[in-house]
Amino acid sequence: MRPIELISERALIPDRRELKKRRLIFTSPVSSHVVISTDASGLNAEERLTIISASIGSVSNDTLEITCEAGKRQSVDVEFDVPYGGPIEISAYEVVEDEEEVAS
Repeated sequence: MRPIELISERALIPDRRELKKRRLIFTSPVSSHVVISTDASGLNAEERLTIISASIGSVSNDTLEITCEAGKRQSVDVEFDVPYGGPIEISAYEVVEDEEEVAS
């Protein structure tokens, strides 16, 4: 995987009564499978927010994997394992095929 920088990313709280849920909105710079992780920011040290479900893609190991198209706006609703109402950091990684797999 290689890190990518999402374009115009936003993390909205659709309902202040449900702080486990966020709507992540962003544009991917690549057409590929992308792994998204979220961290609580504004604390002394960033803390991983565990994604347990999402409206699209697949969730595993605290992250979300979705298929993105370069330049196309994405919107995905996610749910965390614990409520959190503060700011979050979104990290993204492009899933790159292993060169050995491509060579075979």
